[in-house]
Amino acid sequence: MKCLFIQKNNIQKNSILVTDKDYHHVVRVLRLQANEIIELKDTDYAYTAVPKEVTKNSIRFSILSKRKLKIPKLNITLCLGILKTDAFNFVLEKTTELGVSKIIPYKAERSVVKINTNEEIKKNNKWQKICEEAAKQCGCDIIPSVEKIINNIDMLNKPSTNKLIAYENEKTSSLKGCLKNINPNEEIIILIGPEGGFTENEYQQAKSLGFASCLLNENTLKSETAVISIISNILFYF
Repeated sequence: MKCLFIQKNNIQKNSILVTDKDYHHVVRVLRLQANEIIELKDTDYAYTAVPKEVTKNSIRFSILSKRKLKIPKLNITLCLGILKTDAFNFVLEKTTELGVSKIIPYKAERSVVKINTNEEIKKNNKWQKICEEAAKQCGCDIIPSVEKIINNIDMLNKPSTNKLIAYENEKTSSLKGCLKNINPNEEIIILIGPEGGFTENEYQQAKSLGFASCLLNENTLKSETAVISIISNILFYF
């Protein structure tokens, strides 16, 4: 079913008014037909609705039913070293589809792409938009939150044992072994490096913060492959 994310102030008793960019999305992208049912989602509910009144600039939907949004069973936070544009956008899209709750971009020492402070807000807004579009396409109830870019792993210093770092030089600890110590009822924080991987300094810093090191594959995986691999395996394991 086609869907759209709305604000609570769009809801007016038994109807929902859609205007501006959302109106154009419904008309030009979704190409919604008369009497076609759509789901309109705010931060708490998904409303099944049908077009009632259409003007040149707005659509008023009649609410047929509503349900509580489905919250992902696992609360997964991904901290990812900033990648080249296409790769990073790909990760945002796929992690949204997989149900990640939060994404934290990290200016890793080996990140090829360098983002100056003046560009950060613009980049963050663009990344959040990519997640929203991916959520619309796959029917997710929740859009992952793209947090502010961090410059240091120390900013992940949280009192949690649910921390994993994918490290290609790990020799003994498998992901399966590490997952035995994870509590699925609490936030799971995953740390993935950029194209060139983590420096020794970053790795040791993460270890000092309680990140458990795990090897995902005997082969060295690209960052975007590593992200999909570890999240998919976590979802399968739990």
